[in-house]
Amino acid sequence: MDKERNNDSVLRPQANWNELWFYQKAVVLYHLTCVFTRRFLPVYGDRTVDQMIQAARSGKQNIVEGLADGVASVESELKLLNFARGSIQELRACIAML
Repeated sequence: MDKERNNDSVLRPQANWNELWFYQKAVVLYHLTCVFTRRFLPVYGDRTVDQMIQAARSGKQNIVEGLADGVASVESELKLLNFARGSIQELRACIAML
C-alpha cells in the first residue's frame, strides 16, 4: 500500500512557461506588435490592426494553454502549440501585406 502512495503521478509535470525562450519571444513579439500598430498604423477603420494584435496575443496565449493542457494530454499540447505557431505565421502575413 505504501508503494502505491509513493508512485509518481500519472500526469506529466507542467513546464514553467515563463522560463521558456519561445514563450518569452512570443511576449516580446506581442508587445512590439502593440507598439508598432499604435505608432504606425491607423487606430480606427483598419481591420489589419486588430488582426495583428489578436494574432500576436493568440500566439502567446496558446503557448500557455498548450503547456497547461499538456499535463494530461500530449495531443492537446501539440495542437495548441501548433495553433500558436499558426497565429505567429498569420502575424507575419499581415506584416508582409503592409
